[in-house]
Amino acid sequence: GDGNVLDETIISYGEDWNDRMGEFLLESSGNILVSTKSSEVLNSENVKANVRKYDASGVLLWDYEEPSGGGNSDMVKLPDEEGYVLAGSMSSTEVYGTYLEIGKLNIDGEPVWNRIYGEPQVNRWFEELISDGEDGFYATGRDYRSLVVAHFNCMGLLSEPEAAFSMEEMMDAGTYAFLNESQYVYPDSIDGGHFHWDFGDGSSSNELNPTHQYGPAGTYTVSLTAVVCSDTSIYTSIIETNGSWPIGIEEAIETPTTNYQVIVGQGFLHLVGEQVESELIDLVIYDSAGRIVQHKAISVGEFIDTRRLPAGVYYCKFQISNSAILKQKIVII
Repeated sequence: GDGNVLDETIISYGEDWNDRMGEFLLESSGNILVSTKSSEVLNSENVKANVRKYDASGVLLWDYEEPSGGGNSDMVKLPDEEGYVLAGSMSSTEVYGTYLEIGKLNIDGEPVWNRIYGEPQVNRWFEELISDGEDGFYATGRDYRSLVVAHFNCMGLLSEPEAAFSMEEMMDAGTYAFLNESQYVYPDSIDGGHFHWDFGDGSSSNELNPTHQYGPAGTYTVSLTAVVCSDTSIYTSIIETNGSWPIGIEEAIETPTTNYQVIVGQGFLHLVGEQVESELIDLVIYDSAGRIVQHKAISVGEFIDTRRLPAGVYYCKFQISNSAILKQKIVII
């Protein structure tokens, strides 16, 4: 409190370099982050930019050198030891000038991502960086003779997610394939976004491009939510399905309420329930292309041999006097 120097650490590449301090960040632990920029005395175009972390005693913990040779003007520490976000400039290797730059380091000083904006110009850099109170950042700086104010999300991006998808009904009736056509979500990137599908029938998925099979025929509202940082975008579409009964196979008369059940076993299936009519039950089995592969009259409880049917999806229709008592999709393995 009396102005005396308590500790001193010299940061320099040596006497052949011009060194200048950029910014420093004091953590609650006592650790200090320091950004520096140095240029060689005999070759001013040879520039080094570093971010160094020291403990409270001045011991170097890590040293990150900017590959661009630009420089960092300001730094923000992220909560929960997630790392640091840096803002400054990045030198162009093609023309004279710098880009606006924002980047992220993890808690150990390793780069996570780096973004650059605009075309390289003289006197172009970010000067101040602050949190927006959520998970994004505001940065202010210079763009040659103009002032720049930018608002970034947690990935250092200016764009917000845009959810979109298309869908196609598959050969297996009632089953739809969904193609995710969203933009600005970057699910494969570090800090990237994610998706949530709601198929409108109580089912959901977090897959990128899911498939889904609907049960009863009806109208369903499908929604895709794209989430990046604290930004969300929702896209919806309507599906009208014919249910799990395949298109192209003649529909049976509306199924009455019955207590019948189809049991599928290894090489057989049979119908369980109370046979209320004296006449036999007509069984038709279709393959997924709508071809009849078996047609016979059966009794309740009778075992039907399916060993000659290849593995796959089939559709069974049981009826008495053209009145359906049961329609069901089965899978033979």
